[in-house]
Amino acid sequence: MSSSRATPPGGGLVLSLLHRLRDHGDKLPAAGVLISPLLDLTGSGASFQERADQDPIFSPDLIRGVAETYLGGADPRDPAASPLFASQACLPPLLIQTGGAEILLSDSERLAAATAAGTDVVLDVADELPHVYHGAVDTPESIAAVRQIAEFVHRADEHRGGRPSSTA
Repeated sequence: MSSSRATPPGGGLVLSLLHRLRDHGDKLPAAGVLISPLLDLTGSGASFQERADQDPIFSPDLIRGVAETYLGGADPRDPAASPLFASQACLPPLLIQTGGAEILLSDSERLAAATAAGTDVVLDVADELPHVYHGAVDTPESIAAVRQIAEFVHRADEHRGGRPSSTA
């Protein structure tokens, strides 16, 4: 995969798409939502090591292996593959939800810090929960997270002047 066409998995794909839309002068969505995003394929975040014994899903070796396979020799610092290394200027409001037990926690924290100066950012860290805890359907945590997403997107759409659709 050439680095000019590489895109990150999951939540990183959302951020990468926002960068591409912005960089090409296309209209941005009213908001972006990133759930447990992998944003740095170098694995340089502090939680990569600090949370290794807490994360029930990922290990540093697993992420390194996925990154190596995914990158196919491309530079992991290329912003097309690791969108944390791109400029975060001029993005729409972002909601970042992540588990507090994830080795990927630092990716979310660093994105929130990088975007805070010029973008409305909400970072919601669910203490002691794993990667994409939303998948535990009907738990209080997943219900609250989905509700937060809906409210965030609704407010962003209203702020932009959109009208909520109604079903009759």
